[in-house]
Amino acid sequence: MLEAEEFVHGRCTPLYRAPEVADVHLRWPIGAKVDIFALGCVLFASIAGRHPFPPDSALANIQARFQLPLEAELVYPSALLRWVRRLLAREPCDRPAAAVLASEIELFRSSGEEPSDVFSNVAWRCELTPIEE
Repeated sequence: MLEAEEFVHGRCTPLYRAPEVADVHLRWPIGAKVDIFALGCVLFASIAGRHPFPPDSALANIQARFQLPLEAELVYPSALLRWVRRLLAREPCDRPAAAVLASEIELFRSSGEEPSDVFSNVAWRCELTPIEE
């Protein structure tokens, strides 16, 4: 068990650790769904302007308790917010597989809806730093 802890803790950014990585004693399988959780963290931060969990609390990651700000609830489509909540599900079995996400994105793309309508408010939250060449 100690080897597993050392392995994952040396390879995962704490703020993006899925519950099964933050606490290997849960004995949940560690697989591709940890990346789905990390994607949920990134999308949450893009929408809310902050990380879903306090940076100094591993327990928050383990419990996967978060709340989107009220302003996000008012600004973003409920379907997008439900999607983010699915990605941040506590148990790996409750998170969608990458193939499911890919097909959902493709369905969205083929629907003819403009992505900018859904994500137009996300861009202002992200501060981009130019890369010096």
